[in-house]
Amino acid sequence: MSIKRVWNRYVSRRRVALAYDMAREIARYTRQGARVLDIGCGSGFIAYHLGAMLHGPVQGTDVGPRGGW
Repeated sequence: MSIKRVWNRYVSRRRVALAYDMAREIARYTRQGARVLDIGCGSGFIAYHLGAMLHGPVQGTDVGPRGGW
């Protein structure tokens, strides 16, 4: 496996881990089942994790067609 591939995998996993941590922090202050709007969601990783944690609908929106990652 090339160094570039290993590095890209590390960066990708780190982004997902950071999004998970941020979603966990937001979930601490949000009630279960709440409807959430994530404005400027970028890749949508945080919205994805937050929806799973809150067991409620999370809608993400961003100005770019592909997100911020």
